Amino acid sequence: MMQSYFTTWIELLLIVLVMPYVGAAVISAITKRTNQLIVNRFGNQAQFYFSFFGIIVHELSHAIMALIFRHKIDKISLVQKADVEQTLGYVSHAWNPKSLYQQLGNFFIGMGPLFGIGLAVWLTTYLCWPQLLTALLVLDASQLWMGVVWWHLLIWIMLCIQFCLALNLSRADW
Repeated sequence: MMQSYFTTWIELLLIVLVMPYVGAAVISAITKRTNQLIVNRFGNQAQFYFSFFGIIVHELSHAIMALIFRHKIDKISLVQKADVEQTLGYVSHAWNPKSLYQQLGNFFIGMGPLFGIGLAVWLTTYLCWPQLLTALLVLDASQLWMGVVWWHLLIWIMLCIQFCLALNLSRADW
């Protein structure tokens, strides 16, 4: 009985904490490298333009998670041109260090953009290209291009690129 209880807790910790952390590290490394290539090719402010809407969703995700975990938001900048430290946005927040709930919240606040940007990509797909969601759900691509409006697809591509380029988690997010 005790062994089963212990195993369940280990599995829960792996699913809730370790897997998102490892996934975030891999996604963040890929995004960081991609953004560096964009900056090298197009200049220092390129990341601002290539991921404008993604930056907004990124910072809003931090802010929403901070509110869920009852942190006090001191200051928020949803988007700004890169400064010396290459900061494109930020959420400054405070918490009670004696509260375990708020301490644990720091992890989820840092990982917030993964959830927020994932939701933004899903919502954009739902609105602009619902056939893709249907094809993924039923594992049938035969209807994938039926009724797709070209400019919906163009909006979907542009927004998804902007969202995904904002998946880079900063040192402060970790």
